[in-house]
Amino acid sequence: MIPASPLAKPAPHMLRFALRVVAACLFFPLASPAASADYTMTVAPNGDVLVVSPDGGRAVFAPVFAVLHAEKNPNLTTRFGKFKDKGLTGEDTGSSYHVLTWGAASKAAKNTGHVADGYDPDSDRGYGSDRTANLFEAGKLTYLRANATRKTGEAGAGRVTWEFPENDQVTLEAVLELSGDGTPPLLKLSARVKQAGWWSFGYVGAPSCSPDELDELWQPLIYTERRFPEDSYLEPAFRCPLATTLVSKGGVTTGVMADPQEFPFQPLPNLDNSRFGVALRNQAGQAQPMLFAPVLGGAGSRLAKDGVFAFTSRLIVSGKTLSATVEEQARRVYGFGDIRRNILGSLNTAFENTVAYGLSEYARFNRELRGFAYDTDVPGSVKNVSALHPLSVALVTDSREIYENLVYPQVEYFISRERFLYSIHLDAKGQGVSTRLGGDGAPLNEYATLYAMTGRRAPFLLQIAKKLQPLTRSINLNAPLRGEFWANSLALYRATGDKKWLERAVRDADDYLKKRVLTRQRTFDDPDSRGMFFWTSYTAQWIELYELYEETGESRFLDAAHDGARIYAQFTHMAPRIPGGDVTVNEDGYAPSYRKSSKQRQYTRIKIAPETVPAWQVSEIGLTPESSVTSRGHRGILLACYAPWMMRIAEKTGDAFLHDIARSAIIGRYTTFPGYHINTARTTAYQKPDFPERPLSENYIGARRKQFPHRARQPKQTARDRAGAPQPRACSLARERQAGDRGIARRRGTQNRRRAQHRRKRRR
Repeated sequence: MIPASPLAKPAPHMLRFALRVVAACLFFPLASPAASADYTMTVAPNGDVLVVSPDGGRAVFAPVFAVLHAEKNPNLTTRFGKFKDKGLTGEDTGSSYHVLTWGAASKAAKNTGHVADGYDPDSDRGYGSDRTANLFEAGKLTYLRANATRKTGEAGAGRVTWEFPENDQVTLEAVLELSGDGTPPLLKLSARVKQAGWWSFGYVGAPSCSPDELDELWQPLIYTERRFPEDSYLEPAFRCPLATTLVSKGGVTTGVMADPQEFPFQPLPNLDNSRFGVALRNQAGQAQPMLFAPVLGGAGSRLAKDGVFAFTSRLIVSGKTLSATVEEQARRVYGFGDIRRNILGSLNTAFENTVAYGLSEYARFNRELRGFAYDTDVPGSVKNVSALHPLSVALVTDSREIYENLVYPQVEYFISRERFLYSIHLDAKGQGVSTRLGGDGAPLNEYATLYAMTGRRAPFLLQIAKKLQPLTRSINLNAPLRGEFWANSLALYRATGDKKWLERAVRDADDYLKKRVLTRQRTFDDPDSRGMFFWTSYTAQWIELYELYEETGESRFLDAAHDGARIYAQFTHMAPRIPGGDVTVNEDGYAPSYRKSSKQRQYTRIKIAPETVPAWQVSEIGLTPESSVTSRGHRGILLACYAPWMMRIAEKTGDAFLHDIARSAIIGRYTTFPGYHINTARTTAYQKPDFPERPLSENYIGARRKQFPHRARQPKQTARDRAGAPQPRACSLARERQAGDRGIARRRGTQNRRRAQHRRKRRR
């Protein structure tokens, strides 16, 4: 293997002068360093190219490519990753992330039961010794280094052509040229293969370093901070919020990024149409940004003899931090910005329509079980994540109907159930569903905030909160939830006004800053992550840190929240580039078909007329996938709980990037409850006022699971809330709980009888 050139290190004043003298002797300049804000390139006799960015970042790129070839179909498919890191093995699936694999053909997975929303039996399984997730083992591997260099250039422009030695596999040529517009240089590869088969060409000449030497890294989706991949995983284009991997070391950030022309807007990106993949761990176990195109076994990788392949990428060099580099490339190369407008109607109207939907039969609130239907995932189940969401809406709208029909039943639910997800069916399985009435099935801050928002007139809610404070529980999926966490102390302070809880929150949060924020993480084993599933678990608890800042005014907590929000931004889609002009959707007269009919359930497609709209209107830019486990199918989640918090932090810090992400996630997306996610194809169906008002038998684009947000995120509670803002009725909760307990006891008796009958049947 040919090693790549190392990253150039920043030097003090005198050393920098010496390096310039050496560079003048060893390199041939192709562009004037005095040119206006543009990159410059300088070529060494061995073909290496020193790239200097307008902000002074310097890195050397070598003329080295890796070629992968398979004579037979390498059978590309995704499988659950085999991870040693315990933080990635805690979910009920046994793995928190899918990886690309190659190897022997696999039989279709046998599945006779219900498939949860966002899951796929063929992909949601492991792999054996007949498959590999190491991209360098996916086919026959050959490294090629250019043996000749041609260079041309004039002031403000530059071009380098790398020529590679003849061999019996492929003829390669690569051209590296300045863009001329201040964006990163373009690397244009052209290849002609001499044998039929499946091919992939990887640029592996970017700077490399030991994982111990770097400051920060990024390989979408999950590898952030200093979490280095355990193997040489290739991430396909469709799961890249930005089409690159990045490494920051010594004040310089480098990467290899696909040019926007290689990442088309239409059709909606998925594995089958991904034209490239990015990687970070090279064959030697070093951190090195790499890009392979096409993906071996994927779209465009099968070539006939004398077949031709071409691809354009960008070589990133920046003197900025990794996060600032993400923003710079998203804006300058992929055109990200605050471009959405409320052309569908006002958010006030969307809010009113959503509230009306939440009270309708289509929201599928089960009055008897006191929860929203969740049978898209677990048949016969109901799920709630917080009674505070409908309570907030009830207060804003002054609606007794919402309070009595949604809030109160959900409060009863969280008093009596032991988990978010509940079923009366004893054989129910999946996602940690409970069939017991064990009680206290919500987070501590749910009870503390309910106590405060009911005017402190239901002391048993505070008693529950205090009881949970020393406990570690699991109430959603398999994620452990610690009671002794500084954010819970903050919740207890807000509920009681007792300064001891605030002092404790600040003390423990300072310790958290040292361990979790100021120390870039190398593993996923975070005891306060609440399980590696949703993206909030992959970052520090930045929303809670912002709330602590609001209570204390201490800038260190705002700084930590800001840092966490910037890392979270790396999970939001910045690519593909939104084209100018219009696109046509619903071309066949139907909304995209998300689920196929089965023996268990039949679906009919939603009719909708073809429509030509601005491309940005149906874009996922600014949204995140749902989670690490379901990111394969849930491209853009419309319940963007992060947006208001990013907007608040942007207002305090002047961060335009967070401001623009927040607006991109919300503005111009819906006129009512839009379902859950964008998938399958671009469409305007979920933007229509009547979209959710249809039976479940009609095939949907996003699972209409429940009216209020899919994940619990507590509303902001101010000092005014605690002091006694308008309260929902005089709250005889304690008294009514006793009546509720009698009903629960009756249901428990019925449940116990059913359990006994079930056990007798099993014995027979």
